[in-house]
Amino acid sequence: MRYAVLLTLDDITTGIVDGISNHIEAVHPQPQRADREIRPHVTLGACAELDIARCEAVLLDLASAPPIACRFDSLGAFISDPAVVFAAPVVTTGLLALHDRFHDRFGQIASEQSSFYLPGRWMPHCTLAEGLPLAILPEAIRVASRSGLPLIATFTAIQIVEIPTARILRTCRFTAV
Repeated sequence: MRYAVLLTLDDITTGIVDGISNHIEAVHPQPQRADREIRPHVTLGACAELDIARCEAVLLDLASAPPIACRFDSLGAFISDPAVVFAAPVVTTGLLALHDRFHDRFGQIASEQSSFYLPGRWMPHCTLAEGLPLAILPEAIRVASRSGLPLIATFTAIQIVEIPTARILRTCRFTAV
């Protein structure tokens, strides 16, 4: 994938998530990646080709609403090799509605979409650590479980990010109405 569209988290939650990631990294150092510069987030969609200007218009429309409250009540893992540990948001009707509204228009401006983020297949998550050998996964989850869930958060912006450079192309902040 060359582009991703992300819901980014508020500053306080960003600090907490970064702290959890740092604690996991102390157990198992992760390779340096460009995407470490991206704020903690939940991905709405990803694709190979994207009309950036039209996508920005979609995001500005979606962001013309108050910031979205969110709770992360649980931890999860993608049991791949290497594995991923994540915080899982409570999937509310508001979050699903935003995701559906986004995808109603994203398909018209994006090509070769990642099926992982399509409606009906989307598993919203905020990555805490990735690239973990399966053998370290139990310890990583144990470390992450000390985070004091639930995390009460707010999605404050939607971003278009170029992958793998992690270059932020556009940021559209939710507005208070």
